Amino acid sequence: MSQYLGSERARIEQTQRREAFRRNSQLNSFREMVGFTNRNNKGYSEFRMRRLAPFAITTHFFAVLFFISWIVSNSKSVVDRFAIGMETSHMTKIKVPEDKTLYWFDLTQNFSSGQVPLYSEFEVEILDENYDHVYSVYKDLWQERHADDDGRAKVYSDTRIEFEVELPKAGEYYVRIFSYNNNYGSVMGTVAIHNSGGLYFGFFSILICALSLIFLLGATHWGSPSMMFRALPKIKDIRKNRRFFIFLVTFCVIYSVSLIIAITHYGYAAGGDKTVLPSFFHLKHSVIYLG
Repeated sequence: MSQYLGSERARIEQTQRREAFRRNSQLNSFREMVGFTNRNNKGYSEFRMRRLAPFAITTHFFAVLFFISWIVSNSKSVVDRFAIGMETSHMTKIKVPEDKTLYWFDLTQNFSSGQVPLYSEFEVEILDENYDHVYSVYKDLWQERHADDDGRAKVYSDTRIEFEVELPKAGEYYVRIFSYNNNYGSVMGTVAIHNSGGLYFGFFSILICALSLIFLLGATHWGSPSMMFRALPKIKDIRKNRRFFIFLVTFCVIYSVSLIIAITHYGYAAGGDKTVLPSFFHLKHSVIYLG
């Protein structure tokens, strides 16, 4: 009798355990379903946020650093202005204050407003104080009349030439103008120091800012920058994260190389004993650098 009651009790307990397991399974399934739905709706994950926080914060930092460097390196300060009458003289004197500095030249030839078409085969030559050749550039300037989108005649023109060149030393230089088709319109010019000429800061600034923007737009999925910044001290294995170390070193190397390029004016034209043509990446504004 006791054997029978024991077996019956065992079967009842087994049935109860199965029922409890089934209810727990259903409850866990419901919780997982609710959690999945919440993740789909909210998209936020604390685990994901902590994994991405070092990468996102680093990206935001370098995006700001590259952008500021781009603005600073592209700033200019005017050092001289000049005017050349062309009918009476083709040359004028300028003075530059610093050695081995990148200078920006901006010249505009005045074209008669009532005459079209009008062209100028325009060359600018830089001479040193002894009238020796330092550098020269060339551009075809023009003024033409064409129909606009509404069919009305409109005058279009490109009478401006801009170029950048590193001059070897401070002192007096001469700017000489040639118009090979005898266009004697007067020329107005400005000379400015181009602070460092960060040729690659702009490219990497756009690239890294775009990556930073992706992190900002996805903040609902992996947290805002402020949340990530607060979470950084809680990430204990950040120093052992090999991927983050490679990521950080890559950004540091890119910035260091860009800074060296900016300081040395690599990629820009240079005059002196050895003239240098600008690199492929230099924006030339249709100017032909003759060296």
